[in-house]
Amino acid sequence: MKYYTITVNGNTYDVTVEEGAR
Repeated sequence: MKYYTITVNGNTYDVTVEEGAR
């Protein structure tokens, strides 16, 4: 599982990605 933070238009989102979940 990977997780990272992105910023869009000044808003911060915590994104979690489950690897192999397709």
